[in-house]
Amino acid sequence: MTEDFEGYFLRTRCGRRSDGRYGVAVLIETSVGGVVRREKFIDRAVSFTLEVEAEKEAINFGKNLIRRKMNR
Repeated sequence: MTEDFEGYFLRTRCGRRSDGRYGVAVLIETSVGGVVRREKFIDRAVSFTLEVEAEKEAINFGKNLIRRKMNR
């Protein structure tokens, strides 16, 4: 799942864990001075039974990280 948000590109990187649940991870990309910067963030506090739930949460997680950075 991907989404554009306030000049950032969010791409989910959720995967199945050893317990069968899906972990939450998001790759945040942006272009700064013509150079693409990307970083992966993992939320280890939550997991989901369905992959689609994990992907939706990963997008929300990425948006929250961006919002927090912009409020500093």
